[in-house]
Order: sequence, then structure tokens, then C-alpha cells
Amino acid sequence: MGILAGSGASRPDPPAPQPLTMLDIMVPSTSAFAAERPVAPAYPWFPPAATAVVGLAPRACRWPLGEPRSAGFAFCGAARRAGASYCPQHAGLSRHAGPGSRA
Repeated sequence: MGILAGSGASRPDPPAPQPLTMLDIMVPSTSAFAAERPVAPAYPWFPPAATAVVGLAPRACRWPLGEPRSAGFAFCGAARRAGASYCPQHAGLSRHAGPGSRA
């Protein structure tokens, strides 16, 4: 038995919860976004030497590098899976909806 038992004294009421303010409602906590931070790959990925369209192998990545009308325009040229147009690194990028997409 505790100290208050039998003495007729009661425990004090717990403090009332504070009402939420607009700031509490509108601003998410930073810990909610901690898991969404991008994680750096274990090792950097470097594509093979960029290739002009005439030098692309049949199973080479067709991801464009640079401005099409510039002298340095080329394609990634990394190995791609059968039936895909891009290597695994660029295939992931191609599936993100951009500002002008109709996704």
C-alpha cells in the first residue's frame, strides 16, 4: 500500500491537455520526414563513356545526355535489360512524373 492509502488524501488531478494551435496543426514535425531523406548509394555509379546514336550497341541504354542540338550530345550506352529502353539507373528516373507529364 502506498503512503496515501488509508489517510483519506487523494491524488491531484493530472494537468489538462493544452489545446492545439494552428502552428501545431499546420507545421509537421521534422521527425516525420527523417525517413524520407535520400540515401546515398553504397558506391557511386558511373555510366560508360557516352555514345553517339550511330555507335549504340543493340542492347545499350538510350538515355539522352545533354542538349540534342549541341555538339556534345550523346546517349548513356550502359547495358539495359531486354525489352527496356534504358539501363536500370535511368529506368527509375524515367518513371517519375515531371511537371509537363500527364501522369
